[in-house]
Amino acid sequence: MAEKAKDAAAGGELEERIIDAACLCFERFGIAKTTMEDIARGARISRQSVYRYFSGKDDIVDTLCCREAVRINAAVRARIRRDMDFAGIVTEALFIIITEGNRSPYLSQVAATPGFQSRATSPGSRLYRLNVRYWHELMRRALDQGDLATDISLDEIVAWLLMMQSVLQFRLADGQIDEGQLRRIIARFTVVPLLKPAQAAG
Repeated sequence: MAEKAKDAAAGGELEERIIDAACLCFERFGIAKTTMEDIARGARISRQSVYRYFSGKDDIVDTLCCREAVRINAAVRARIRRDMDFAGIVTEALFIIITEGNRSPYLSQVAATPGFQSRATSPGSRLYRLNVRYWHELMRRALDQGDLATDISLDEIVAWLLMMQSVLQFRLADGQIDEGQLRRIIARFTVVPLLKPAQAAG
């Protein structure tokens, strides 16, 4: 049992080393130009060893996106104030997720690629499943408190937020909107449709 635990720990450390090497390569060469050979060289292991942990570069990118998402979600929890109403919480959460993602040297590259929206909204993506779990937790509390419109389901709400998150992430990364415009789009056009009519009017 101790040997298995030791092997698992060593495997986890090597996986982190591969991801760290990928981060450096992405910063130096860009995601598109980075090869698995570059990552293996950066991690000081063989390319075959990299493939024992990851099926390919897309798998590494997905893992890196999840690591960044966990970091950003922790930042959201730290910056949300207890005195905020539901609309304010969702607006601030979505704003932080998108702007922090845009500041990440890795997520900003991913968001600027044509395939980003497919990656972010694909049920097969680990990033998608992680984001679904995060938004489900937040929306479930809002539903229990009676803050949400009653003619849309929880799954529809989460799907809407994830779609807008990926669209707005791409537009911000591409320079189509600035942070002021982003906040207004989130508050006025993304969050309001989710609220009960009385709250939306308020």
